[in-house]
Amino acid sequence: MNKNQIFISAFLFFTISILFFQCKKHNEDIGIDLIDENTRIDVNFIDTITVEASTAKIEKIETNDVVHALVGSYTDPVFGATSASFVTQLLMSNNTARNDSIVKDGITVDSLVIYLQFPTNGTQVYGNMSKECQLNISKINKFLNKEEKYYSNYDVNQLTPELISSYKFTPKKVIDDAKAVVEKLWQQEIDSAIANKEDTSKITKKTPNAMLAIHMPDELRDEVYAAIVKSLKNNATFVEEFNGLYFSTSDESKNTSISIFNYASDSTRAVLYYHKNTKPEETEIYTLPFNQYATHFNIFEHQFSDGNILADLSENANQLDTVVYLQGIGGLNTRIKFPHINEMVKQGRWAVTKAQIILSVPQDASIEEKQYPAPEELMLYRIDENGEETALNEFYSEDNSSYLGELYTDNQYIFDITLFMQRMLKGDYANNELLLKVKHGAINPARVVVAANGNSRAIKLQIVASRI
Repeated sequence: MNKNQIFISAFLFFTISILFFQCKKHNEDIGIDLIDENTRIDVNFIDTITVEASTAKIEKIETNDVVHALVGSYTDPVFGATSASFVTQLLMSNNTARNDSIVKDGITVDSLVIYLQFPTNGTQVYGNMSKECQLNISKINKFLNKEEKYYSNYDVNQLTPELISSYKFTPKKVIDDAKAVVEKLWQQEIDSAIANKEDTSKITKKTPNAMLAIHMPDELRDEVYAAIVKSLKNNATFVEEFNGLYFSTSDESKNTSISIFNYASDSTRAVLYYHKNTKPEETEIYTLPFNQYATHFNIFEHQFSDGNILADLSENANQLDTVVYLQGIGGLNTRIKFPHINEMVKQGRWAVTKAQIILSVPQDASIEEKQYPAPEELMLYRIDENGEETALNEFYSEDNSSYLGELYTDNQYIFDITLFMQRMLKGDYANNELLLKVKHGAINPARVVVAANGNSRAIKLQIVASRI
């Protein structure tokens, strides 16, 4: 089935009651400015109004300087094949003493190890984490500019990558092993406290620190070390001498999973192990971070034709269907609009007490969520008269410091759009189209199928309003 445009008809239900509800910002006074105390308020009922919804491919999203690196691939039975890779610079250590020490004569560099830490909270792996994955590490041969924007559809061939190493791992085993270490240490502390008749109530488990440790070939070790020596403690020179690394997945790992690694962690880094020739028994370390000061970005690729449903999003634009789709990491958005809302505007002024859009996941689609979880949060935006997405005031936090979405609860997302509906009926908006997106789409691989026209759990627009 093809899903590029999906038109949905929904019923508007008008109720003669005042509903009090909770939202991001208080809407109790919405519409009050429209009501004169001497004006008689009549309640009007409208039987139906058209809602049009469509699934839209995302051309590209900006992915540089994100907090998570994604790498891997999986094939979703609905959404098809999705793959992720990332590019990053390495930076010289900010430890002056280490920089002085490692460039002196009389040292031997023993090894170079890349450490990639899984996040300690949130999603760590998306897909089948029990399957073995193969990670390919390549050296890139083009300078990465910190001032340049990098997008999800970047052509990595521009960097002329050279494969230098491969590494196989099973995400579940790595994560479970880290949990087992924490459990063992915690139990040892408990046993020791009991043996010494000490209080055990304050002994807590540490957070598991799951990570990959990838030993690099000697040739790369020597190249990185040579770049450090040549750069004379200058990072700008170093990133020109050694441009960085490209992490990707192998063809054999196409139906496995996407692993997520934390750039913000000090544990995500490269480490040169070395020793002074006068003290060969004492190993020292030189850290090369790839944190927020390094240029790095994610690259995503989607093959929707590999899915059972999304065969071709570009055909049959007017075809009615029972579902719409959303997917992070540069996949899919959903657009919703109300083409005949002006008919309400023509009837006069309205005071909107409450307006909600309710999105539900079909029963058969929710079964797949064990392996492919739905996004924890979706974001809603308005499309303005210029076709640009813009924030809706009601979804800002109370202190206006962040833009909030709606959480996935009981197989539903429920958006309160009272303020949007009031302004739309007042004529403030020339365009009434809304855009649904996966929150943190540059790093969040989650996807969801939403019920639409003809489905028993179809999208609902519910309004409580009075004509004045």
